[in-house]
Amino acid sequence: MGTSHAQVRTVTGRVVDAESGQGLPQLSVKVKGQNRGTITDLEGHYSLEVSGPEVVLEFIYVGMATQEEVVGERTVIDVAMKPALEDIDQVVVVGYGSGKKIASTVGRVSSVGAQKLEAKPVANAMEALAGQVPGLSVLTSSGEPSSGAVIQLHGSGSLGAVSEPLYVLDGLPVAASTILAMNPDDFARVDVLSDASATSIYGSRAANGVIYITTKRGQLETKGSVQARYTFGLSNLANTRYFEQIQNTRVVFDMFEYLGTHTPAQVADLRARYGDRTFRWLSTTIARMRLRTRPTCSSPGVGGRTSYFVSGGYFWQQGLRPLSSYTRYSLRANLSSKVLNWLQLGLNCGLSYDVLRRNTDSKVHKQGGLVMGNPSWLTPYDANGKEYDGEIPGTGLISLRHREANVKDASRRTSITTLGYLQFTPIEGLILRTQGGVEGYYTLHPVRYLPSYVENLKNGTARESLAAGASIVLTNTLEYSLTLAEDHHFTPLLGQEYVYDFSTGFDAATIGFTDSRLMKLEQGRADMRSISSSKGEHYYNSLFGRLEYAYSNRYFADVSLRMDESSKFGPRNRRALFWSAGAMWRAKEEAWLRSVAWFDELTLKASVGTSGNSAIGEYAWQGVVEGSDTYKGGGWLWGGEPWQ
Repeated sequence: MGTSHAQVRTVTGRVVDAESGQGLPQLSVKVKGQNRGTITDLEGHYSLEVSGPEVVLEFIYVGMATQEEVVGERTVIDVAMKPALEDIDQVVVVGYGSGKKIASTVGRVSSVGAQKLEAKPVANAMEALAGQVPGLSVLTSSGEPSSGAVIQLHGSGSLGAVSEPLYVLDGLPVAASTILAMNPDDFARVDVLSDASATSIYGSRAANGVIYITTKRGQLETKGSVQARYTFGLSNLANTRYFEQIQNTRVVFDMFEYLGTHTPAQVADLRARYGDRTFRWLSTTIARMRLRTRPTCSSPGVGGRTSYFVSGGYFWQQGLRPLSSYTRYSLRANLSSKVLNWLQLGLNCGLSYDVLRRNTDSKVHKQGGLVMGNPSWLTPYDANGKEYDGEIPGTGLISLRHREANVKDASRRTSITTLGYLQFTPIEGLILRTQGGVEGYYTLHPVRYLPSYVENLKNGTARESLAAGASIVLTNTLEYSLTLAEDHHFTPLLGQEYVYDFSTGFDAATIGFTDSRLMKLEQGRADMRSISSSKGEHYYNSLFGRLEYAYSNRYFADVSLRMDESSKFGPRNRRALFWSAGAMWRAKEEAWLRSVAWFDELTLKASVGTSGNSAIGEYAWQGVVEGSDTYKGGGWLWGGEPWQ
């Protein structure tokens, strides 16, 4: 009798992007058929113990085509991963319920992986979607680093309401400001749901599409590790050559003379005093290049039946305009545990703290307005070359130096998202899931215009604004997958969701301060105080269902229904039914087309359905008519908020 043991040896290598040659971090390397594997480091290197020559390694990365390598007698295996523009085996989100492979998804879902999101060191992860998803428009409305991106899917979907898509974070509907406050390095992927079949199950909030963000988590087949990343980038100004050509003193004086806007004597006087001196105002009011930096540290891993992902991040960016910047601190912890074979529970938590500094003064170095029309023969410096401390003569502008010393304007925001869930699998194919989540925020915005500020000398201004709110979401789903006669696959889903959202705000201001050391609100002039507050709340109560059918991996169909009830609408119109139906034919799977080599994939899809837009005021249905004081003299009638 003898005993033999398979030889255990270590296989090492490096995994790179086939297009750029750069190493791929946090890529999963698994032993096929075994619960064993590892992940690559920041440079794409890996090391894994294997036994036996027949071992097959799987290299898996979101957004890349999965590759397999037979180990054989090799001890070094380097792999170049190729992008999968539409990897049919990739699992994507289809709304509620379990994820599905692209190959069996009737709805239109576009997925952007972590690699593409991490490649751009932007403040808002949604800006990284630009050029990645067909039909998705991503625009920034200003040069402020804290400004949110304007995102539209297939154009504007409303004339009067918001045209922004619905954002869903790990199953929790959230506001766009919450996405801005998150670290893009925490995103595993972003799925964009765009057609009727994909979005109708979200009902009254899905008319402009749905953007579903899935955050990273530990993989059960990988060991714990610590990853550190540091990315930086530069923001640059668009081409200003044409503006600078017209902001030329000689050209301007010639134009005065040619157009006759100034007399020859006036033009001669200007030339005698200023000559050809040209000052480029744009170069002092808007920076051509600004730095942005984003260091991140994360730790994915597993311990027994529990997987985890913990990360911390920092982001800082200067604005193109002076005195504007954005700073963000973020933390995330995702935990998932398979307590029993039929019970899984999890908790996802995110916390962020933002500091936003904006240049909002209309008379300071601001893009557009006075700056663009400033005389090119004037400068912000006096005869000694020192920057003016106050108003710049002849321009109507306040010097940057003066504003920085006399205006204090920065807002601070704390955001939190928490989602907990329980998932039961009492029998094979049946999944019961219950989850609850909270999205909350608190914003404090103090503003001080010191008494020495040239705009209000000896009359300082103090303002305090705060806003707070929370959204509570409870969701329950039941999903069952069954197969009949081998080729007929059915997946029915039933669900219920309740959303309660409330917000409150407060604003107080007073003027009349003469000492910058004593600028509390109660110390201003009693007759020059203003106080206002706001409060709002609304709810959604929904029932929904979906039925998916697949035959022989070639023919697919699905139908969905959702009944929404919302307090944003009047008592007689609070409920609405939304539906969709879709079908798909994977022609490439037909026997007569499989042999056609020049077709990699051929799929035909069609869907029809309805969805709604509830992005309106909470009390718009109670609108009243108000009139201006001088309607006959040209005033207007407006629909206002309800009188209290």
